[in-house]
Amino acid sequence: MRGGRPVRHTGDRGSRIWQGEPVARWAERWGVPLLEVHGRLGSTNDRARSLARGGAPSFSVVIADEQTRGRGREGRRWLSLPGSGLWMTVVLARRPSAHSIVPLLVGIAAARAIEEVCPDLRAEIEWPNDLVVAGRKVGGILCESWDDGAGGRGMAIGTGINISQRVADFPPELRGRAGSLSMMGATSVSRPALAGALLARLRELLIPGAARLEGALHRELTWRDALRGRGVVLGSGETGTARGISSGGALLFEKSGGARREIRSGGVRLLPDP
Repeated sequence: MRGGRPVRHTGDRGSRIWQGEPVARWAERWGVPLLEVHGRLGSTNDRARSLARGGAPSFSVVIADEQTRGRGREGRRWLSLPGSGLWMTVVLARRPSAHSIVPLLVGIAAARAIEEVCPDLRAEIEWPNDLVVAGRKVGGILCESWDDGAGGRGMAIGTGINISQRVADFPPELRGRAGSLSMMGATSVSRPALAGALLARLRELLIPGAARLEGALHRELTWRDALRGRGVVLGSGETGTARGISSGGALLFEKSGGARREIRSGGVRLLPDP
């Protein structure tokens, strides 16, 4: 802190102007201690982790107009075309004790932010880390923890939200499933407005440090659960029905015979509706 105010920094490789205004002004408006904005970057998560290892405080933020090595869960490539979405990572300098529920908390925050900026849309969460609007995946969340071996433990909270892509912008194999806010009817979304809304909602949910998804938070998650009551297939090939999400963040999976168990990791995808 200098004079009681947070230090703002755009980094040696970051831009100093974004969306027509100085980056330092966005940092002040959003109340973040450190903000980097890059025209082109390999991965916002990788950059955020590098900053954190250098002492960057919690809620330091990295944004890129384009990612060349953007990724989702299990290293899958995340298409991050120039200026087409919000590609942003937030640093948590200390890893939350209940880190298993963080992706779902971030999902709730992102869903709230989308609805704040696009009030005609309803955003849902597809366990474990996807954002869905009208059945199309419009965003994803990648939370990566680290431990430097010297007592330093933190987490990079990466969020990608598709804003202006058209169907033709996605690879053929994704066109039936991927979407953007523009495709859902929100044709004039401001990236700074979406970023500001997301950061505000993340503060509401991550700073208190909820240990479990309980009460109103769990009811909201249930309301936003895009898989509940639908047929799914696990990464193992097992098929069954999604019956909700537990307070600990696990998928409640029911096999055709009625046996239920909690799925805490791995992938899941929807079966076609009969």
